Amino acid sequence: FFVMDKVQKKLVFSVLQYLNGISESAPEGVDVESLEVAVQCLGQAFSIDVTDEEQKKDLEISASLDQLFKYGLALDTADDTPITRILKQAVDTVGKAKDQTPPKTEDERIFDEKFQK
Repeated sequence: FFVMDKVQKKLVFSVLQYLNGISESAPEGVDVESLEVAVQCLGQAFSIDVTDEEQKKDLEISASLDQLFKYGLALDTADDTPITRILKQAVDTVGKAKDQTPPKTEDERIFDEKFQK
């Protein structure tokens, strides 16, 4: 039995919003009717409805899916620097319990010393 955590639900919600946006803009070469059926099926499969106001409040995020993807690509291809290591670690730990904070790395301690005064 598969149970999604909050981050996974937000991801599915964002994917469905993204696909709805494509469907609404009806770009040439996209079978809009098939896309709408796919969105309905995925919504039912995950019990997520992007038109439900309660789910919107709970699952909608401020950045669009394509923006997040661009951020991820930029981070993935960024040079290995202390700040990119910190950002990658932050991304890796999203969704973990706050009381399970790992000890700070040397890069994080340096960052804190320089910027957290």
